[in-house]
Amino acid sequence: MKYFADFHIHSKYSPNTHPDMELPTLVKWAKIKGISLLGSGDFTNPQWSVELQKFLKPASGRGVYEYEDVRFVLTAEVNNVFSKNGKTYRIHHLIFAPNFMLAAKICDILSKYGDLDTDARPHLSLNAEEMVRLVKDVSPDCLVVPSHPWSPNYSAFSPGLGFDRIEECYGSQSENVRVWETGLGCDPSLARRWPQMKDRTFISNSDAMTPFQLGREANLFDCPLDYRDIITALVSNDSQKFIGTVEMLSAADRNYSPGHKDCKMRSPDGKSGGSCSVCGKPFSPAVSDRFQSLRPVEGGRPIYGVMPLVEILAGMMGFQPEAETVQRQYMSLTANGNSELDMLVLWPEERLRKDLPSLLAENILALRRGDVDVEPGYDGVPGRFKIRLPEGLPKGPEQLKLF
Repeated sequence: MKYFADFHIHSKYSPNTHPDMELPTLVKWAKIKGISLLGSGDFTNPQWSVELQKFLKPASGRGVYEYEDVRFVLTAEVNNVFSKNGKTYRIHHLIFAPNFMLAAKICDILSKYGDLDTDARPHLSLNAEEMVRLVKDVSPDCLVVPSHPWSPNYSAFSPGLGFDRIEECYGSQSENVRVWETGLGCDPSLARRWPQMKDRTFISNSDAMTPFQLGREANLFDCPLDYRDIITALVSNDSQKFIGTVEMLSAADRNYSPGHKDCKMRSPDGKSGGSCSVCGKPFSPAVSDRFQSLRPVEGGRPIYGVMPLVEILAGMMGFQPEAETVQRQYMSLTANGNSELDMLVLWPEERLRKDLPSLLAENILALRRGDVDVEPGYDGVPGRFKIRLPEGLPKGPEQLKLF
């Protein structure tokens, strides 16, 4: 049975996260979004760890826990801050642990390099190579995944601030870094262009700071809900068990293209190195900087390009996504077990046309075909998208009457 997993989330104890990032609310929204398996997030934080151990009970699969019919695996993100060859690096990593006992051992080790109590995404004075070694020494079943490695900040290959090769960052542990997270501004088709990445596995996650952000990117599996089966499928890059990734339109990410938000200027050619024509300041670095000169690579597992259902509805109805009428329609559509990801990714065309308002079905089908125009995001400004519908269909706020 196929299911969606979102491994990278944060708890209410992380900086800038919503206070509703706690288990009952996470479970509620996981069901609305259609996520069967969540990463716990923040297991390195003592307060969150207490809550996790109080509410999560062992599920049928090894290393998998359960709360109100939603499964969890133990994950945490850390920020490695270290110097190498006279340069300082800041790199986020996602750590997977098979159980609470081994998670506690990891925490005991990492506490020697940073304060786990203060920040749920702890800052560790520990280089990336050594951390991978220490975590893998706890158990071969543990996994370290570089988080959003091409983003402008806190990443292994950050433009101008990061490394250029895997070995430069991970040295003797490079072969233990088989799984990489793409990040919101990148997808596997871009990531495969990067040198040395042909045989690596790419996962995509929400990095959710609010419950509503769950599943904005996710992973589709067809293997038992069992920690070891899942990790083995990822490390071995098994395309029969790890089916593909659900991806937001990468160009719409707020850090995709160089630009300067204060002057509302995006790089006209999408390339780095330029300056704002209004104030003369350099454009911000961006994800696209790292891929400009790299050729596309054929192959790879399926990528399911989506935009959040609430944003599709908002575009159809002529309101902002947070408008009450949009939220009401969203909750109505996702009631009775009709989850968002199932609609956007798995429902066949016949069911979309049968069970959804006709115009919404047409929007989802157009999005699946890639019939969408994107104004790229830049310098923290989110991009915009517009779905191209077949001729003859109504466009604009008058679509509201169809609901």
